[in-house]
Amino acid sequence: MDTAVNDNQVSKNAAGTESTQERSRAYPLRGHLSAVEFATDKNQKPSAKAKLTYTRCDQRQVTVTMKAFEDTQNLFKEGPVALYGTFERNVFRVISEALPPKEQATA
Repeated sequence: MDTAVNDNQVSKNAAGTESTQERSRAYPLRGHLSAVEFATDKNQKPSAKAKLTYTRCDQRQVTVTMKAFEDTQNLFKEGPVALYGTFERNVFRVISEALPPKEQATA
């Protein structure tokens, strides 16, 4: 049996049939956070939501909604940030800080 991991995640849904969900590529982003909101979901897990404005490689400024859950919500402070995450349906989901704290302070 081949157990190699690829970019697609295959799982069984409630009906027992396989469903495939493609994972988006994760990468670092430098930008500016604004409109930070903290909340808890129905399972009492903390979450945070904010607007992230960054400049794309083609020099266009883009603002997207950004979400973080549990251990990454402490990264949500208004101001300049360097974060690592993925885009899922036009929402940037934070995975971690893109730079160590010392380097991020100088960024």
